[in-house]
Amino acid sequence: MDEIDARRLQAGILRAVRATCPGWLNADIEDLAQAATLKVLERFQTHEDAANELPMSYLWRTAHSVVVDEIRRRRRRPEVSPDDGFRDRTPAGDAEGPEAVVAMSRLSAAVRGCLERVATARRRAVSLHLLGYGAAEIAGLCGWGAKRAENLVYRGLADLRACLRSKGYGYER
Repeated sequence: MDEIDARRLQAGILRAVRATCPGWLNADIEDLAQAATLKVLERFQTHEDAANELPMSYLWRTAHSVVVDEIRRRRRRPEVSPDDGFRDRTPAGDAEGPEAVVAMSRLSAAVRGCLERVATARRRAVSLHLLGYGAAEIAGLCGWGAKRAENLVYRGLADLRACLRSKGYGYER
């Protein structure tokens, strides 16, 4: 593959990654495009009979695959930066102890119970919001208008807070 074809390939993959990538991954578009380019180049090395020009659908499929893999990787093991207040904890120096684990388990059960009481559309919007989706992405996923998605998230969070307060999980500002 000559220099011009490589540039054209990279530009095509970059466009495909940008179109496929959710908003919260925009900072990593270049890295994802590079990973997709490497996958395509590996295919060229293993399939010597491949044509010099790949179909655009293959590039889009590869870009989609790389983006989905990154989303799954982050959902399995979210990254925490040092600025988030994260402190390394060792089992011997674990200050939380079993009481904190039990408290978090109870809080988790309370949140799940309260979410079950929220109206279906609001529950769906709040669940997606808690997973990190923005209102525009929620609207696209659910087939709603942007304003409806915003309202459902806002009202659903209010319902969730009220339910948690009734169970004794309130906070003061």
